[in-house]
Amino acid sequence: MSRLFPLSVLLLSVMVTPAWAKSKDKKDDDQEEKDDKDNKDEPSDDDLLEEDITPNEDDFKEEADPNDKPPPRRLDPDEEDKKEEGELDFEEGEDEDNLQFDENDNDEQESLKPRGPGEDTAQLYREAEKKYREMSPEEELIAWEQYLQKYPKSLFRERIDERVETLSSDMYNERVPGSDRGARASDAARRELNFFQPVHMSSADPRQKIILEAGWGFPNWVSVQLDYEHAFTREASAHAGIERNLTGYSIGLGAKYALIKSARTGTIFSGGIDFYGNTLPAYAGIRPTLSFGQRIRVMEGLDLQAQVALDLELRKPFGVRWDAGLGAELHPNKVVSIFVETDIDMKYVGAQEVPLFYFNTAIFGLKFVPRAGDKDGHGRFEAGLAADAPYAYQYWGFYRGGVDLMGAYYF
Repeated sequence: MSRLFPLSVLLLSVMVTPAWAKSKDKKDDDQEEKDDKDNKDEPSDDDLLEEDITPNEDDFKEEADPNDKPPPRRLDPDEEDKKEEGELDFEEGEDEDNLQFDENDNDEQESLKPRGPGEDTAQLYREAEKKYREMSPEEELIAWEQYLQKYPKSLFRERIDERVETLSSDMYNERVPGSDRGARASDAARRELNFFQPVHMSSADPRQKIILEAGWGFPNWVSVQLDYEHAFTREASAHAGIERNLTGYSIGLGAKYALIKSARTGTIFSGGIDFYGNTLPAYAGIRPTLSFGQRIRVMEGLDLQAQVALDLELRKPFGVRWDAGLGAELHPNKVVSIFVETDIDMKYVGAQEVPLFYFNTAIFGLKFVPRAGDKDGHGRFEAGLAADAPYAYQYWGFYRGGVDLMGAYYF
């Protein structure tokens, strides 16, 4: 029994020792595996040394998109100064002449509306310039003046003013031999105005023409006027005719000269003298006349005329009759015109022994131009119808109003 106990202890120790050792080894292996795992999470010094390499800048670049455009280049200070001065900056190999613009750019600009009242557009200016270039210098000058009246805030005012100044100076320059433009300017300086022909006054414009007028008035008045005027030059003319006025029928002849006759400004200033013989009562007379006319650029033209005259009756007793008149004719178009006149006749002005005589009438009517003739009015025919009525009178009762028919033909 005593021998069995030590033997049992020895046998037990032999069996337990390998198991314990195996358990310990397993435990040590697990601990070592866990330590290795932890060590993998924390890099070692050797690993840090191996990874401490300077990165390449290309590693941080994004992959280029073929559709992307290169970023704008930053301007140098010198280039910025040029930009501020208004110089354009072109890329290398590109200049102003090679710039390409979209064909629709002009169309878009031309379609723009005026930004405010009195302004034009590029399209309006180009169309007017193309149209006016085909005109004579005189017509072009008038057309540009009318254009500026319509568009006083024109975006092209400076160009138009330069063109107007050129036309004004060229029209009255002497013709340069071999220069067509000089010929056109000379011709334009000789252009006719086709000015207003009044009913009761004589016209301020010396023209070659024939006039026929007839009037019927209430209660007892019939008048006729037939006159032929011959123009020797553009400024000088002579006439002869027959007419009936306040003193009866008279036959007369006379001459007229225009001291100023400007197609550019539309101004006429003329003087005339008539010699006539009155029938009933019979006496001779002299009639000096001064006339002023001005055309205003309204529609197709507004003609204004003022006239003063003295009828010197060479008889006993010597008599002086004062005549004056005002007239205006508006041309809405080239076919129809509207006119008004007033005619003032006075006698015994300032006389103490004889009371003042006066007879003042007003006339208004229409004129028609069935035939315009050429650009100077040669071959022009016009006809008119007027109503005539006195608005102030004393000591003359043959006329209380009536109608007038008139026609004029320009040779």
